[in-house]
Formats: sequence, structure tokens, C-alpha cells
Amino acid sequence: MFQVSCSIKENKGYCTKRLLTVKQNDTNGRSVTHFEFNAWDNTRNIPRSAKDYLDLIRSVDANLRESSNRGPEQFEFCHECVLSCMKSFEYSKYANFTTSMSSAPDA
Repeated sequence: MFQVSCSIKENKGYCTKRLLTVKQNDTNGRSVTHFEFNAWDNTRNIPRSAKDYLDLIRSVDANLRESSNRGPEQFEFCHECVLSCMKSFEYSKYANFTTSMSSAPDA
């Protein structure tokens, strides 16, 4: 059974940042930073402003930079995932993609 607790909650207006601890049974658990985007225009199902959305992206990026201990294997894995996804598109329909992505594995 999993147990989730919130130790820090910070409301930034456009988003709420929480520090959650996820535990399974009697383990020490793992900390996870969770961002909830609050600035939705519910009548149109889009963010109220581009600034709010970009602020969310900046907050997530800053959090990753502060708490990151990612190694080169994780970057390589993410890079290969993106290339594989891009390779799955029909290039003739997307002018900003090129067919010269030779290092991408087949999707």
C-alpha cells in the first residue's frame, strides 16, 4: 500500500508547488515535487495567459536545475525517446522536421 503526504505547499498564484513524500509500506519513501497549474480559463480550456503558462515552465525548469542529480544516461535516454517520437511522424507533412535523423531508433 502507498501512502502520500504533503510536507510543503507554496501557492504562487498561477500554480501550486507541493513537496510530496510517497512511501510504500514501511520504507523511507521518496520525495516528489508536484506542480498544479491553477491559471486555466475554464470556459475555453486553455491557460488564461501565455505569461502564466511560461511562468509554470520556468518554475518546473528551475526546480529541476536545483534538485537535479541526473546523469548522462538519463539525458541520453530522453534524447533517444524524442528522436524516436519525431521519427514516427510523416516528415512530408511537417516542414520543421527533417529526414536526416539517423541516430533515432525505429519507433
